[in-house]
Amino acid sequence: VIEFFSGIGGMRVSLALAGVPVEKVTAYDTSPLCNTTYRYNFPDCDVRSKLVEQLVAADVEGVDLWTMSPPCQPHTATKAANQLDSSDSRSAGLKHLISLLKALTSPPKWIFLENVKGFHGSDMQNALLAALKERSYSWQQFLVSPVQVGVPNNRKRFYLLCERSERFRGDEATLFNEFPDRSSEAEVKVECLNKYIIEPPMEDGLQTEEFYLSSSLLAKPWARGLSVVSPSDRITFCFTGSYGKVFHKSSGSLLYTAGAAALADEPLDRSDMTAYVGAIRSVPAPAAPSSAEHLRATRCGFPQPP
Repeated sequence: VIEFFSGIGGMRVSLALAGVPVEKVTAYDTSPLCNTTYRYNFPDCDVRSKLVEQLVAADVEGVDLWTMSPPCQPHTATKAANQLDSSDSRSAGLKHLISLLKALTSPPKWIFLENVKGFHGSDMQNALLAALKERSYSWQQFLVSPVQVGVPNNRKRFYLLCERSERFRGDEATLFNEFPDRSSEAEVKVECLNKYIIEPPMEDGLQTEEFYLSSSLLAKPWARGLSVVSPSDRITFCFTGSYGKVFHKSSGSLLYTAGAAALADEPLDRSDMTAYVGAIRSVPAPAAPSSAEHLRATRCGFPQPP
């Protein structure tokens, strides 16, 4: 397996939880923090600090599976992203992979891609699909959210599942809005958030208090619109790259720690948010890189699958 744009190893975790047998994984990312986290959680994987666009055919030839989460900024709907699509310099890595795919003697049997909703119908997607067709792949496309499989996070994303065979022939033009073998969201029990909360060990100067919102932040008028959930709630909202750096109702849910009830059932009184100083926190995600951040990342990564 080769995992491109690997981050902290989300695709690697997914393979393990899905029960997919894996003999060897090579992961490529340029973030030192992400690579440190990946290595901590999966020391058996070969994690390499290298730009995807610097790879040559020999680096990627003859593997079974490619997984990838290319940069989403060229396709995201946020105001600062501009949706430059193929004109965005951050599309260079995916462009390069498309070129390699066309040239390989032994391309992968499977390819799996994840991205934001805006990737569907983009110039970059069209270029990728053209290359896949040229190399005799068939594929299925999905626009789905974790809540549809019981995970308490509303994060609708685009997924492209490709196999170098005729298996999905006839499905290529369909955008599926449900997972296979699941007929509707209503039939799935969404777990409480507390099942997924992993607290870091408090060591080397790392203090839980630094994750709580200050009185000055909670006094801002916009604080009343923040997404706040308790461990008993069954929904959170998309965690973005600005989480813990910029506080906004769309940058991800915050955790209320002073009560056991789900806030969906017993909402907070938002008339004075400063009443909740010491009770509303983010998950560990500070603004500036530091040695403590490396500790935070490596200690708050994925639990090893059974």
